[in-house]
Amino acid sequence: MERNAFINFLSNVSSRLPIQAEGGFPGAFGQWFEKDLPWIRTEWPDRFSVPASLRESRIWLFLTAPVIWSVSIPLLLLDLMATLYQTICFPVYGIPTVDRSEFVIMDRHKLAYLNWLEKLNCVYCGYGNGVLAYVREIASRTEERWCPIKHAKTPRDTHPRYIHFAEYGDEKDYLDKKSKQ
Repeated sequence: MERNAFINFLSNVSSRLPIQAEGGFPGAFGQWFEKDLPWIRTEWPDRFSVPASLRESRIWLFLTAPVIWSVSIPLLLLDLMATLYQTICFPVYGIPTVDRSEFVIMDRHKLAYLNWLEKLNCVYCGYGNGVLAYVREIASRTEERWCPIKHAKTPRDTHPRYIHFAEYGDEKDYLDKKSKQ
């Protein structure tokens, strides 16, 4: 359904409603709709057009894109190796495996208001950030099993298991936690 047809459809439906939005639906519906959902406009914006997006981009986009996309190869290898690592090692030590699908989520490419280049970039970012979160969870489970000791200096961002680790320098706490494994 084209955008203008969609607005007309909503205007017709809303005109039958007993309650009207601020400014009234039938005459000012487009303005009200645009205020609440800014990505919908009277005309399709140029950002839906890949050539228009590329024309407006600075030269740095073209120069940095290969560097950004080159990270996809290490991400793929990290994903593969982390999956192999946990699949082989975790069952041996009784560590629950991490469900990759809870971390690697790629769904933003389904948004109709993105052009194909934006969709591709969203897939890349969803995959990259998902893989890093997945690997962090695998690493946190490994750390919990093999070295559940807090650092002398608290890291800026710790995983949820970290708060249960033994205090740095507290041998008794460490031995107690190790004995419960």
